[in-house]
Amino acid sequence: MGATEEITFLDYLLSARLRFLQERLLGLDIYHSGYLGIAVFCLTVASATVFLLAIFQLISKLRHAAILLTGLGVLAVLVGTSTSYLNFKALQDGEEGADKIVNIDAGTLPVSREQQAAVIALPLYLGGATLAANVVGCLYLALFWRRSSVAQKSPRS
Repeated sequence: MGATEEITFLDYLLSARLRFLQERLLGLDIYHSGYLGIAVFCLTVASATVFLLAIFQLISKLRHAAILLTGLGVLAVLVGTSTSYLNFKALQDGEEGADKIVNIDAGTLPVSREQQAAVIALPLYLGGATLAANVVGCLYLALFWRRSSVAQKSPRS
């Protein structure tokens, strides 16, 4: 690949070496991603809170819990994708402050474009993991809610 050749966002993500993330502090990388990176983390925490509230049936209807979990997951993916894309564009355009995204405070500095891509794509991966966990949580709640409703409807002699 030549130095003047433009690389697309998808190619950049596919070239990421995820093993490099073992050498980094992921929380600091999310923090250095900017406000949108922090928003993805907050959506993940909100999803976990909704799941716990639904498990203890403080959210009274399964439908409400499923809509909340799915919505938060989709929102986390969208915000994570936009964060990764904006950071990719900032690094590519050489904007002021773009070098702070991949910071030495979070661990070993990347020495290649593939290692840098792993750090830049981290909000996207967090959003995707949030959506996947929320879908699994919805399936678990569907099973849990059915068993408790069957137990409540069965007459006891």
